[in-house]
Amino acid sequence: FVGCVLCSVGIQIDGLGDGVRYTLCLVLAFVGGIVPAAVLSSSAALVARPQQVATLQGLYMQASNVGQFAGALLVAAAVSASGGAWSASLAVTIPTGLAGLAAGFALARSAHRRD
Repeated sequence: FVGCVLCSVGIQIDGLGDGVRYTLCLVLAFVGGIVPAAVLSSSAALVARPQQVATLQGLYMQASNVGQFAGALLVAAAVSASGGAWSASLAVTIPTGLAGLAAGFALARSAHRRD
């Protein structure tokens, strides 16, 4: 999540060259692809019984789908409200990235308590 937030900020900074911003887009795609794999692989460690893994992964998928749907609308609303400035998308991407980071820390802490 930290990598995603940092790449998002770098992409939106007007002072960076196009080559750097494009490279950050590629890094964002790579780093962003790690998040779903990490989240789904955490299922086995977070459930009380093995029978619950599929249910938790289903909940992850539902939350992911809602996030992709609502996130796009929120970014569009932020950019539209700013008169078309794409840097306004940071008002959505930074808080959601930080919320994902906080959720990851909370889940890791709860998993360690059970051990």
